[in-house]
Amino acid sequence: RVCKKAKLIGYVTDVEGDFAYWNRYVGLSRVLRRVDGRLELKDGCHLVFGGDTVDRGTGDLRFLKELLTLKSAYPDRVHLILGNRDVNKMRLTAELCDKHWLPDDGAHPGVYWAPGSTPAAFQQKHGLAEDNRANRLKWMLKENLGSPDAFEFRRVELSTFRSCKPANVSDDEVLESYLQSVAPYGLMTEYLQQAQLAAIVGDCLFVHGACLPRSIGMVPPLNHDETSALPFSASFAKVECVHEWVAQLNLFASTQVQQWIKDPYHWPGASDRGGEGFFQRTGGGLLRYGMNDMPEGQPPVPGVVYANYLVQGNPQDVAPEVEEFVSKGGLRYILTGHQPHGDAPVIMQSAGKKVMAVAADTSYAKFTKWLEEDRSALTDPIDNKNTRGLVAFEVCVEETKGVNIHGSLSDGTMVDFTCHNGSSMQGPGDKVGEWWIKGKLPDGRLVITHAEGFNVTNQLL
Repeated sequence: RVCKKAKLIGYVTDVEGDFAYWNRYVGLSRVLRRVDGRLELKDGCHLVFGGDTVDRGTGDLRFLKELLTLKSAYPDRVHLILGNRDVNKMRLTAELCDKHWLPDDGAHPGVYWAPGSTPAAFQQKHGLAEDNRANRLKWMLKENLGSPDAFEFRRVELSTFRSCKPANVSDDEVLESYLQSVAPYGLMTEYLQQAQLAAIVGDCLFVHGACLPRSIGMVPPLNHDETSALPFSASFAKVECVHEWVAQLNLFASTQVQQWIKDPYHWPGASDRGGEGFFQRTGGGLLRYGMNDMPEGQPPVPGVVYANYLVQGNPQDVAPEVEEFVSKGGLRYILTGHQPHGDAPVIMQSAGKKVMAVAADTSYAKFTKWLEEDRSALTDPIDNKNTRGLVAFEVCVEETKGVNIHGSLSDGTMVDFTCHNGSSMQGPGDKVGEWWIKGKLPDGRLVITHAEGFNVTNQLL
């Protein structure tokens, strides 16, 4: 679905179950409002959520329910993107069913990207007396789904629903909550059905990770033969039109999801689950597309999910090939998430100033350092495991006016500035030496940033 016109687009991404962050976002949003506890999308506005709904907060189920309720109320103006944390939940059905169970006596090899991490080693490390599905889910979340606290976060959320202490929610109840979410009509299943790998709204292209030279125009096969000796990426086709590309990506994703829903336990490759057989299952093509590392030295998938614009933590200009591919389709903006970068969205320009990219994941904002001694990141006084601090941002794209970024930095400073695509004035998206200009304060001072990996430092200029 392509929306040719959009008066005002609001964009937020990578909420990851942080319901407090979602509420802060709603409070500053220019496209959403909460009326008597119910969310409303303002007239003429669109909302895009950039993917990664769950895993790192105590609001997975509440957030999914609110997003899906919005999508149901405004199907043509709410757009949902598939993130890696959404797609990888398709693993749960086959890997936790009795049909494919392998005991933890050394028979289970683990997963190919985490050598040495097996259910048996996990059970021994954590002193778990029983090899059951709840403990197997704990192993998956902690050691190969990138969600070390998710099991306990879900326990807390369920206790909130029941108005009881978390200790009164059993492991089996947490397990059942996860399995219900990926059952027919479950919240995660619904999200996977409603979401897309890419969306075009107005003159904006939305994906979860990034549009890189190796991924633009590349379309995976609808029904890849998972027993083929060819690497998955060798089966991709190339299209030259960005609109056709987006349509084909979304057809691939919806086909994969529907095959998984039809037979979620089908896994002919289960006997080789520690290698190539991991993907030989219904939905395996989408699972593979949403990952980075491939088995047996295969090249990374040329995808838009597990990708980013950062090199050693620092943003880069939009590549000339991407600028040409996107701009010749009449698009001017690429909006993404996935890879966190400090405490505010980061803007990147193309050399020809035809395309602007915005990466808006702030999920590690509380670790941002400030060179100014009187500034430091604020932390959540209630949730000490929260890595975002008290940051909240919205990215808005307004027809004819450019990209507006408004919200609060890690130290609580409010920012509200607009960038025009193709502007030659020094501002967000430009560099000062090795520092990237990230934002502008109301008094005109610039917020500049530099990173070494995930260690991001801000200063004012």
